Amino acid sequence: MRDNDLLIEAQRQFSICNACRYCEGYCAVFPALEQKTEFAEADMEYLGSLCHDCRGCYQACMYAPPHEYAVNIPKLLSQVRSETYRRHAVPGLLAGAFARPWLAFVVAALVAAIAMVSGTALRGSPAVLATPQTGAGAFYRVIPYLAMVIPALLLSAWSIVAMLRGVMRFANEQRAVGNLAGEGSILNALWDGLALTYLRGGGGGCFYPEADTPRAGRRWAHVILVLGIFSAFIATMVAAVFQDVAGWVAPYPWVSAPVIFGSVGGVGMIIGSCGLLALKRRSAPGLAAQESGILDVAFLWQLLGVAATGMLLLFTRSTVLMGTALVVHLCFVAALFATAPYGKFVHALYRLVALTAYLRREAINGDGELR
Repeated sequence: MRDNDLLIEAQRQFSICNACRYCEGYCAVFPALEQKTEFAEADMEYLGSLCHDCRGCYQACMYAPPHEYAVNIPKLLSQVRSETYRRHAVPGLLAGAFARPWLAFVVAALVAAIAMVSGTALRGSPAVLATPQTGAGAFYRVIPYLAMVIPALLLSAWSIVAMLRGVMRFANEQRAVGNLAGEGSILNALWDGLALTYLRGGGGGCFYPEADTPRAGRRWAHVILVLGIFSAFIATMVAAVFQDVAGWVAPYPWVSAPVIFGSVGGVGMIIGSCGLLALKRRSAPGLAAQESGILDVAFLWQLLGVAATGMLLLFTRSTVLMGTALVVHLCFVAALFATAPYGKFVHALYRLVALTAYLRREAINGDGELR
């Protein structure tokens, strides 16, 4: 569907919602929607990024399919989000990766694998991949320290810059229409995002995957996944301090902060990803745009792959499989970082901007003064 067609369809469905207003207490989308009667592209993107896809509005809507009005706000806003990410992608040349997340990830992983295996061969020691390595510095006898750190820093910098530039385009448009938050609202928006305030489906939970019963499963799986990612991040930061400040070289003992946090993170990511994938398999069809669904599933499989290969490396680090497990894990991590600006990871940043804008608008009274 072309952008203009999507805007026309959004205007039609939003007008019906504004006339009804039955769902205004469900989440932030409907109070925000009711502030306008005409919707520009920036308004549509704002509402799309506010939506958490709890599907409570669809369940409650008397005009949902098969009614002739065919109001389907979850599907509409999932399509809007896909268009939003593509439109603000930096550089725009790579925006097509949002439609082909699997291809982008596989290409990035293959490039990383070729680079690592070629580097090992050029060093004249390809057999090291199949030779058990133990003791301090075992990992670096397979892949040298700088060969790990420098690409990781470059990929991290690339991902952060590309994501922030895209999100700033979105934020600048929201600022232009008076939606971007002022001082103090960002922390409140961050709390709403982390606490999944609007993932309750009107109070009882998401109508997901079942179309007729609210459940808390998706919320808990999401929480476990995010906590797993945070724990893995902490493990990486602690390991960096051990390595570069204290001079303690990896691999670390089983009872050490990097291994404990990394293990908790890996298990959390595996449980959370598998839980969300299972829910998506049972999810009612027709409530999300096809492209958005592909983006979600690809991202979950990518996180699952990173976590699973990390745990595999942990349990094989003293065996003949360590070299291969290390290369595979690093390829997954490199691909995840390289494709992060063009995958579902960006939704957290767009949602933070939208929630911040929502709080700003809600904090302004009729005289335009902050309450």
